[in-house]
Amino acid sequence: MSINNLDKFINLTYEDVDLINLKIGYTQGELNEDFNDFEDSFNAQKHTYWNFTIIKDETIELDCDYLLIDWSSSDSFCLSSDEDIADKIAHICSKSSEDMFGDTIAFYSFESIVMGVLDEPDGNECIDLILESIGGTLDILEDTVKIPQEYVNSLYCLHEQIDSENIIFRNQEIIVDDKSFDIGNEYKSNKTIVFFSEDVMNY
Repeated sequence: MSINNLDKFINLTYEDVDLINLKIGYTQGELNEDFNDFEDSFNAQKHTYWNFTIIKDETIELDCDYLLIDWSSSDSFCLSSDEDIADKIAHICSKSSEDMFGDTIAFYSFESIVMGVLDEPDGNECIDLILESIGGTLDILEDTVKIPQEYVNSLYCLHEQIDSENIIFRNQEIIVDDKSFDIGNEYKSNKTIVFFSEDVMNY
């Protein structure tokens, strides 16, 4: 797939950028074999509804600090901060959530989980606001794609930072390990999950 604005990164390599996937999902219902869930936990990879990739410029030399790619629409956006990324993703996801679940998941819910993985859950106004309304906590798990089974209705964000020395940008495509990048592939990556302990549908 050809990606707009990717030409800005054409001369950069893995040393100059971070390549990060954000996979946002909702663990609706109980553990299910159809989702290839684990025996006692949800398989976050299988409950994903929204997929994004961030290319972060570490050189501080480009006019595009972050390139956010929305894989559902093939749109890409040049953004300048973590807050801008969280805001853009929240608008995209909240707008489409009613068609998926029959009710709209609040904008602040999405903003909170994205800020939770890009920054820190504590002290962010958007996170404090929604936790005051629905109760519970915003929890973090490192190095896993497993969400404990007690969180049967939990909105989450899986953060995957691709660990490869073979990332290049060519012909409007991302190339990883000599193949075109695919958000659905399993890449060696550092993983973090942020998820709500309470159901955001109650907000």
